[in-house]
Amino acid sequence: MISKSKTISVIGMGHVGLPLLVYYYKKGYKVKGVDINKKLVNDLKKGITFQSEKGIDSNILRKLDFQTVYPDTNLYMICIDVPEIKGKYDPKNLYNTINKILKIAKDKIIIIRSTIDPL
Repeated sequence: MISKSKTISVIGMGHVGLPLLVYYYKKGYKVKGVDINKKLVNDLKKGITFQSEKGIDSNILRKLDFQTVYPDTNLYMICIDVPEIKGKYDPKNLYNTINKILKIAKDKIIIIRSTIDPL
């Protein structure tokens, strides 16, 4: 278990990432929500969301730190879409995200919460 003094970045503010971010925030962790979609990030900062998930409301969203750049934090949870193309998953977005994290964060924990093909 990661110490609550550490900061968690959740990458991807969709149906998996946003609820995960809110969950860790409510448990007392320092969290940062990251998404490449600038409009989505701006909406979330204003407390606007497309999700109707229980426990996610505008008051909580306005307290959270949302950004479009990858911050240097202690732990990264990647929750991005891995599209299926012609019956196979295309991991290009996932690989790009991992490589961006590795450029700024050495010796950090990366957790993948996205669909990936088994080896």
